[in-house]
Amino acid sequence: MGQLLALLLHPSVPAPPPLVAVDLLNPAVTPDEQELLVNVQTVLDEASTILRVLKNYHGCEDVIRSAISSPGQQTESAAWDAVVPCVLQLRQIYEYALKIEQVLPSILEVFCRAGPDGQVDVQKNLETNQATAKAFADIVSFSWEFDDVKMSKPAIQNDFSYYRRTLQRTRALIPGAPNATGPGPIPVGDELANRMSLFYAYPSPFLKLITDTVTQHVGQHHVQVAVANYLMLIAGVCHNAVNTQSSVPALFALRVMTSCLVMYDHIHPVGLFPKNSETNVRLFIRTIQTHGGASSATLLNSLRYSSKTFNNADVPKVTKALFEGSLA
Repeated sequence: MGQLLALLLHPSVPAPPPLVAVDLLNPAVTPDEQELLVNVQTVLDEASTILRVLKNYHGCEDVIRSAISSPGQQTESAAWDAVVPCVLQLRQIYEYALKIEQVLPSILEVFCRAGPDGQVDVQKNLETNQATAKAFADIVSFSWEFDDVKMSKPAIQNDFSYYRRTLQRTRALIPGAPNATGPGPIPVGDELANRMSLFYAYPSPFLKLITDTVTQHVGQHHVQVAVANYLMLIAGVCHNAVNTQSSVPALFALRVMTSCLVMYDHIHPVGLFPKNSETNVRLFIRTIQTHGGASSATLLNSLRYSSKTFNNADVPKVTKALFEGSLA
């Protein structure tokens, strides 16, 4: 673990991340990984469909505005008929999020396994399970892509809010056939609607979901050190991939790196930004600034606003100044 310590220790001259030999582009699947990756790949195969659903989501702004400004059977029925298909799409996306939530713990367990000596060697686990690491990176990259598109879709929350208000207003008339003063059969009931509402309320719902899932797994299984080391190793692999101009797409690597840093900040007892942090976060910030291009501001915003410790009183001013200079 000497290479990991080179990243975690805080020298006066920033040390480069550890040079761990991990292929995030096209790793070979080992026999031990096959069973897990069949299940994970089944979930990942749906990712492009989910992204397409989100990108094609246009919302119901006009009919909802008409129903609110000119309430009546015709306008309200038109709004309901438009909202229901949208709510079904949102349910499809949310159900996919639950699948991601279910497979993540199994992936983390691979890197937290103890060896024959009873010790957990995270770096060895990473090097011998590279296809699983790639699957984790693919999930994280998808989550970033989804959240990036979702930020441009304010209609999602507006549509769902209208749906829930309509549901509450006409609860006495449901279930049943379409009614002159209320909607027809319910596509999403109250309990599910509450959970979906919480999911879509966040600017970055998928990053929030994977961060919460990782945090919960750490708390339940007491693997804080192992998971924190794993996340920092993956961040280091991505950092090196970008700075050495490897064949790994730079934006893919930067997205995964940034998300891993956010998750690390949530589970590590000290965190990413405080003065006594074990991580030289400035090195990663400069990599984003240097190689992020048009995505630099988005990446830095995510690192800043999705993290846990950025606003702590003991965060060095020089660290915060790096963000202010980039986002000004």
